Amino acid sequence: MKMRLMKKCLRAARINRLIQPIACALADDKPLEMDRDACMRVLEAAHPDTGRSAIWAERLPTQGKSKIQLDVIVPAYNAEATLTECINSVLEQQTQYEFRLIVVDDGSTDGTAALADTFAARENVLVLHQQDGGVANARNHGIRLSDAPYLMFVDADDRLAPGAIEQLMGCVAEADADLAEGGYFNFKAGYRRAHPHKTGRMQPMDAYGMPWGKVMRRTLFERAGFPEGYWFEDSVLHQLILPEAETGIGVAETVVERRLVESSAGHASRGSTRSIDTVWVTLSLMRDRKALGLSNDQAHYEYLLDMAVLSQYRLEGLDEEIRKAAFGVFAALVIEESAEGFATRRKDRKPLEDALKNRQYDRFRCWCAWS
Repeated sequence: MKMRLMKKCLRAARINRLIQPIACALADDKPLEMDRDACMRVLEAAHPDTGRSAIWAERLPTQGKSKIQLDVIVPAYNAEATLTECINSVLEQQTQYEFRLIVVDDGSTDGTAALADTFAARENVLVLHQQDGGVANARNHGIRLSDAPYLMFVDADDRLAPGAIEQLMGCVAEADADLAEGGYFNFKAGYRRAHPHKTGRMQPMDAYGMPWGKVMRRTLFERAGFPEGYWFEDSVLHQLILPEAETGIGVAETVVERRLVESSAGHASRGSTRSIDTVWVTLSLMRDRKALGLSNDQAHYEYLLDMAVLSQYRLEGLDEEIRKAAFGVFAALVIEESAEGFATRRKDRKPLEDALKNRQYDRFRCWCAWS
């Protein structure tokens, strides 16, 4: 039975590979009529840019002489239902490495604050309370109060897998690496799917685009934190943080257990004009890159192509004019960087790259649908 199903899936995949180029070749190849300025006006009218920078307004405090080797930062907003499970998964870690848990209550209106305070008496737990500033602000608060050479971020509705700290810290200690990242699995009622990680040395820019599932050297955040006031604040990793890293290590085993929730930005953004932040945060972080003297490179160019595709997924449910405007902005960015001599090295991205460089919206959407 399984073999027959597998053969059907393989046949379907082969048929799709044959149909895809034909279908996309038949798509309208007319260039987008709006120029970049017109695209920006459409997006601004629908959801204005906050214009915030991720660069620290005040220099990140110097690391002290604490014996703590790892600070685990948990931002929590209305997480009463899952916070105890999350905190216990951290505190029950069996490891030789000294770690501290920093819980940042972000102005919760349920019992999260009181629940977090029940753990505050523990020697290796620091509980902070602040007005609702958003997840980026909460993480930044934790970073600024951290005093360890390495940082780890855990969302309040997730769990650390047993042995996660020992495995990840063991890797960075042995290799003196800037980061170590492991596998994860997603779960919800009746569903569980594992995502193992490749083992061994890795390019830091190949790391997940999310802060969880890894430990990172604190100095990577010396110049910038998470951009506040935007959805998709995790974009800072590939734009500003990971380019500062030189060495990375991959761990095959699961290190974090991710709870799938409808309130995440990925779910909540569908049909909301706030999903236009996918454009604004990209542009804001590119301005920050220039201010910090980070030059464009092949990894950043490939990242831009991925973001162009992801932006269309995030903007589903909005007017087509908005989706076209976002495409026009990303097309302009790709054209600018390709003029510096960059071209994708990924065969599956070549048709998408061509559509962006030729500003062919319909063909781009077609290739996105098949990607």
